[in-house]
Amino acid sequence: MASPPAASGVAYSNSETNVTSSPSRLNLHDEAGRPANDNHTAPRVFSILDLISTDDDEVANRIRRAERFAIAVLIAMAVCLIAGPIVYATLMFGI
Repeated sequence: MASPPAASGVAYSNSETNVTSSPSRLNLHDEAGRPANDNHTAPRVFSILDLISTDDDEVANRIRRAERFAIAVLIAMAVCLIAGPIVYATLMFGI
């Protein structure tokens, strides 16, 4: 089979002449038999519940921090809802 003409300085060659055998490469037939993911062990089932601590003191500490964060978010939202229209009126009407 003839090679296609070279385009923009790129020379094409017959693929049979470029194939070299390397002992470090795995056999293609061995690779075809492996699973798509190359993990050797079955994946462990992970759950979000594994991340939750069963220590009561740690759980109480997380709840306290979550409550403080929620209060801070509410205060920030209230400030934005009050200050937003004031800034808008000031910029639009030049009051």
